[in-house]
Amino acid sequence: MQEEKKNSIVVVIAVVVLIGVIVWFMMQKKSADTDTLTVPLAPSVSTESFGNNPAEEIGSQIPDTNPLGGDKINPFSGYKNPFE
Repeated sequence: MQEEKKNSIVVVIAVVVLIGVIVWFMMQKKSADTDTLTVPLAPSVSTESFGNNPAEEIGSQIPDTNPLGGDKINPFSGYKNPFE
């Protein structure tokens, strides 16, 4: 009885491993088939249409989002490190 149970467990494990190996090989073959396809590249965006540096142009138009301003909301602004 015990021997049959052990044999059936071994067979089930072997079948699961065999199925896993077959699926892995199929995935490898599928990825090898798709690697040979050529995909057209998307056109790149030129920075010339934005000017020299778009971050500087946009940055000058963004308002200050801190309603209290400066270091008033930072609780550690007056902190002095005692180990310095």
